[in-house]
Amino acid sequence: MPSFLNKDNKKIDRVLDSIVAEALRFLSDLDNRAVGASLPANFKPVNLTDEGMGVETALAIFKERYESWLSGGAGPRYFGFVTGGVTPAALAGDWLTSVYDQNALGSNESIAPQLELETIRDRLRVC
Repeated sequence: MPSFLNKDNKKIDRVLDSIVAEALRFLSDLDNRAVGASLPANFKPVNLTDEGMGVETALAIFKERYESWLSGGAGPRYFGFVTGGVTPAALAGDWLTSVYDQNALGSNESIAPQLELETIRDRLRVC
């Protein structure tokens, strides 16, 4: 395992705190963002290393390079798709899906297939 991954794992609590802070900052500023991005005309390619750089450097590069171009499509003013906006429950589910990282491929590998069946049954009940 590359050394930066070990370092990232040892400070995962601080990394997640900074991500939560960034998410809160972004969500609190949605009303000030355009719902459609206006991209720069001469967007130059980024040169990333093959070795990796660690989460803090990667997030800093992302924020510096792309943050000002992110649209406010996560808010209630976006009507381009039915998927615009996010509820607190949906955000929690999305984040925890990545954290739990369950493999839904086989019926004996995780609870994921059972959850899928319960969701289908619930949706059929509504229809």
